[in-house]
Amino acid sequence: MRGITQALYDPTLLGLLPTIVEQLSSGATTVLDGLGASLLGGAADAPEGLAASVNCAERAMGAAGAALAELRLQRPISGPGLPSSICPIWRVPAVGQEFRTVERSTVPTLVLAGEFDPATPATGSRDVSIKLGATSTFIEFAGLSHGVVGTGPCADAILTAFIIDPAATIDASCAALLPEPM
Repeated sequence: MRGITQALYDPTLLGLLPTIVEQLSSGATTVLDGLGASLLGGAADAPEGLAASVNCAERAMGAAGAALAELRLQRPISGPGLPSSICPIWRVPAVGQEFRTVERSTVPTLVLAGEFDPATPATGSRDVSIKLGATSTFIEFAGLSHGVVGTGPCADAILTAFIIDPAATIDASCAALLPEPM
């Protein structure tokens, strides 16, 4: 499961996921011979302490019990995976209610999202952009995952255009034209 989750973050592996899952479900494990290192390369180095700190701080704020169980059902791969028993031991202070509050802003803001992002789904990013107000521009990139900046000329051009003139209308038509993962 961790390898599949890692693949969701890697645009070069994202398109291979259906094939990987199909092969593994039929009992063929040879796919792991060629892709094992790519799928699990960062798994051992995962920032578990960071994940515990973030998840426990947010859980202590109230995302527990039935709400947490529902989130795990909705997002079995990207939902909070740490056992809740670690939080009392980890002793991270809860975030305040303002953590979940998005204030309207007059500052131009660019909100980018990948269609297949397992950590920050596009729907949540779109919601934040709407709450920020009229000066916020939301762009969803077809076929991409977490961290769209640096994935190619489309995202780079959009970011550059925003930095040059944050108040200008951005031509983001290329974001919808990116190829689906192969």
